[in-house]
Amino acid sequence: MTDPERPSEAVLEKVRKLLALGASPSEAEAAAAVEKARVLLARWGMTLSDIEKEKLSTLEETLLEKKRLRPWELDLISVVSQATFTKALRSNGQILIIGRQLNVSSAQALFSYLHPLVVFLGRAYNSPTLHVESFRRGVVNRLWQRLKANLAETADGANSTAARQAQEERTLVVQMEQVTERENAAHMAAKHGPTKTIRTKRTVHGESFQRGKVVGNTISLDHQPFTTSRAVRTLPKGGLT
Repeated sequence: MTDPERPSEAVLEKVRKLLALGASPSEAEAAAAVEKARVLLARWGMTLSDIEKEKLSTLEETLLEKKRLRPWELDLISVVSQATFTKALRSNGQILIIGRQLNVSSAQALFSYLHPLVVFLGRAYNSPTLHVESFRRGVVNRLWQRLKANLAETADGANSTAARQAQEERTLVVQMEQVTERENAAHMAAKHGPTKTIRTKRTVHGESFQRGKVVGNTISLDHQPFTTSRAVRTLPKGGLT
């Protein structure tokens, strides 16, 4: 049951993001972010000391242990890292995820939910291998479109206050991307030295890719633990064809 005397989790999450920006190399940006957090908490009779600050040190954890990755898996790793302000690095048969503790945990939770779900949906799509691969890439593509839209979510413009809050949230996301990008890049350079990005071109089956996008639009993004019964509920009526 929600405590009416405490701010909602959405408000607390915004405060955490603002406090994270307090580590920005720009003194003006850092000061402005902390002040916004202080004002937001003051509305609830709280202070910054009432909030446990997230650890801002950059760390790395294992996201996946697998030597040979399918193209759709590479797509999914990229989607997850971009959606959680982290960086992914392939090293010695492992995929490492790099970022702040909260962001790394979010990436692991999101990947742990989506990866087996996309595997399951691909198996349900009874078609040749190329078509299944294209289907899965379509699912992942649509998931990224939706996650990206969530990051840049806009208000409906019903009133000026909602529009202003939406603009502030968009600005906050951009700032978070910039700050964490610098942090993650510095960590990778210090610990792993120069890295390179390998891009590969893969042929996709157009119809299967589009079918995957349709299914990707039905998947819940609330990050609840994956179960087969939950996955089945995401299938279009009549199953996959």
